[in-house]
Amino acid sequence: MPNWCQNTLNVSGDEKSIAAFLNAARGRHAGYKDIFYDIDTREWPAHDDVRVKALVKDPAPLYEKEYDFCMNALYPVPLDFRRFPFDDNSAYKLGVIAGEKRDFGGYRWQTNNWGCKWDVDGELTLQEPTFLQYRFDSPWSPPVAFFEKIAKDFPSLTFELEYYEPGMGYAGRSTFDGEHYDEVELPLEDFEDWEE
Repeated sequence: MPNWCQNTLNVSGDEKSIAAFLNAARGRHAGYKDIFYDIDTREWPAHDDVRVKALVKDPAPLYEKEYDFCMNALYPVPLDFRRFPFDDNSAYKLGVIAGEKRDFGGYRWQTNNWGCKWDVDGELTLQEPTFLQYRFDSPWSPPVAFFEKIAKDFPSLTFELEYYEPGMGYAGRSTFDGEHYDEVELPLEDFEDWEE
């Protein structure tokens, strides 16, 4: 179980860009082929190579629940990764069985590209024509790598991410616009009212 990092995201820009982001940010988490199959023992009723290849043929569906802000909506997990388990070791093992080399699974892809291992369940808390505010929790740290990419995809918007991780005792503000990234540490006392 991770420590949860509490995040508030402020997005500002012109009305057209804000409307486009509002629409694009809404989405569902990526699904993975987290199968009920013991890869180590290969114990699976009526198991054969044809069934394994069929299992990894298509990506897992997205989860049903839709969120106001979802990283997979803006920076989707590649379909190829969603054909295998989320867990890196399981993805590797299933890749060996299926005859498809897998260096890692969704866990490492999300960590490398989003800056945290799981997607977020972002809630829109304020909406104005030129401003949006979302709140969400992320595991262990703020998803800085994600915003570095998204700021380039939406160069006319400014993203300000305030975060507070009480378990490890740090807080800060990261600001992203298409070309610049700035980060400042903030005093923990400023976030005492964020605690649940």
